[in-house]
Amino acid sequence: MFLAWQESLAGLVVGWAVAQLAFTAALAAAIATVPDQVPVRQRGKVSALAGVGQLTGPLLGGVVATVLLTGAKAGFLSMAALILLLVLPFGLFTREPAEMPAAALIVGTTARAAAPVTAAAGTAGSPPFGLRSFLRGLWVSPRRHPDFAWAWTSRLMITLTLAMAIGYLQYYLRDAVHYERLFPGSTVEQGVVVLVAVFTLSSVVPTLLAGWLSDRYGSRRPAVFVGGLTMAASGLVLTILTSWSAAIAASVLLGAGYGMFAAVDQAMVTQLLPADADRAKDLGIVSLANSASNTLGPVIAAPLVTSAGGYPLMYGVAAGFATLGACLIWRIRGVR
Repeated sequence: MFLAWQESLAGLVVGWAVAQLAFTAALAAAIATVPDQVPVRQRGKVSALAGVGQLTGPLLGGVVATVLLTGAKAGFLSMAALILLLVLPFGLFTREPAEMPAAALIVGTTARAAAPVTAAAGTAGSPPFGLRSFLRGLWVSPRRHPDFAWAWTSRLMITLTLAMAIGYLQYYLRDAVHYERLFPGSTVEQGVVVLVAVFTLSSVVPTLLAGWLSDRYGSRRPAVFVGGLTMAASGLVLTILTSWSAAIAASVLLGAGYGMFAAVDQAMVTQLLPADADRAKDLGIVSLANSASNTLGPVIAAPLVTSAGGYPLMYGVAAGFATLGACLIWRIRGVR
């Protein structure tokens, strides 16, 4: 709601930063219920269903903000209402299992790091919890937990591709495809909604199928790898071709690839967490890869688009990130 009344760049930056922080926190808490309540052999299917929800969200938001409503204020207020409507039931009606109460998840976030401080608190008079111990508790050593580090880095690369591909669709349609000249009477925003719809619809079947197959055969890495390469193929289409048909084809590949990746990668990560007591915290760290990519995507894409290489160069670099993220999956040894 704060964003609806902002008219300055500073206000928009602050509001969006708070929104990203809140989104990351809520998503981490929701994802943490999967390893708490779902057996390993079913996590692919459950993560796939959750992935379908995440993938249809942008379509719903795009339709509401660009088709049903007009104006930035109405769009932001409608998003606030939708968030409350869709998120509150989870917080109000989800029950934690008896063996892992909600308080244990909070305490677990700093259990390893805070233990020495707590032990000394009674005699030294120092507080049992501080910023230093909290920050130390957030650290997951890549040397001690290399699989977790590789999974985090792979996700960063893949979601960076998504951020670059989706984030510049509007400008690509306006500047490269000349959408409004191609379809008189239509707006670029409507073209973006069409591509997001294609992206979403093409993701549903691959998402569910990848989750089911990964559970059936107990193998996660192949689906994640194929998903990443399919996303890379999407970027290559826009590197070679510049047309509305190419944008449609790229959206199909991007949706199918990210759907496969999102479903199985999430299930895989739940099997690579360093400690059971720190599930919520560690999954929050994994979610930071998504937030980091949303921040870095425009920073990397902007100079590429404005260079001599233009959009083909930008989408080629995005394809490279997806390929790297897919290949890094094979460095993980803790899952098949």
